[in-house]
Amino acid sequence: MRPVEAVFFWAAVALYVVAFAASVFGAVFRRRGVESAGFAFAVAAFASHTVAVILRWALAGHVPVGNRYELNLSGTWLAVLVLLGLGLAAPRVRLVVAGGLPPILLALGLGVTAWKVIAPLSPAYDSYWLIVHVVFAFLSFGCFVGSFSAATFYLIEDTGRRHRLSHRLPPLPELEEISYRLVVAGFILEAVMIATGAVWANDLWGSYWSWDPVETWSLVSFLVYAVYLHLRTFAGWRGRRSAAVAIVGLVFVFLSFWGVQWLVPTVHDVNQF
Repeated sequence: MRPVEAVFFWAAVALYVVAFAASVFGAVFRRRGVESAGFAFAVAAFASHTVAVILRWALAGHVPVGNRYELNLSGTWLAVLVLLGLGLAAPRVRLVVAGGLPPILLALGLGVTAWKVIAPLSPAYDSYWLIVHVVFAFLSFGCFVGSFSAATFYLIEDTGRRHRLSHRLPPLPELEEISYRLVVAGFILEAVMIATGAVWANDLWGSYWSWDPVETWSLVSFLVYAVYLHLRTFAGWRGRRSAAVAIVGLVFVFLSFWGVQWLVPTVHDVNQF
């Protein structure tokens, strides 16, 4: 990572941390100004994040998707774009946006600990299908992060007691609906991710599906959300049970995006190309 790039990357990380802390502090202690500043810090963090992505793009000479660091840098940018879009469209759920920042920070941390050397894209990765695949993957990740946050706040509030956060969150049925709608959006986007990945794999290896560990776990995470939608739609699961499944779903997304590559060999390990 070049020094100028590092400045904007770490500034973005610091501002995301401040945004989360300010949003939660402001909500808990009923400091409206501090809470509003939290969203402003998130926007500032996103601006710094954007500059880091642009710098990496310019320094590498290609779309920054060539290794784990670049994928996480660009991917989390897309995920935050989803969260901020939600916060701008519905200011009442900005605390839910702040609740999605810890998973974003975790993903950035996983990226920055990986190989960061600038290198040309390998022939395998020099494909428009890769860009489409990554875009849909991380847009779905952003939706699932937002659903996770809404579901987490639902469980916090649904304890039979009034919490300090109640005045800054939508009513419980609305929180559940937000989580559900984000799962629906993420589910569709993840389906496109899997489909474009299959087309790309066929171009690259002559097979649409090879049961590679990342492919398999991506399918597993997809099926977890399919189960969520089935249980909510046909089995009447609402409230705490559906919120718990939405939270578990993000765990499987992290396993499919990052965990598997650390545990077993996979053709999706971008650092091998």
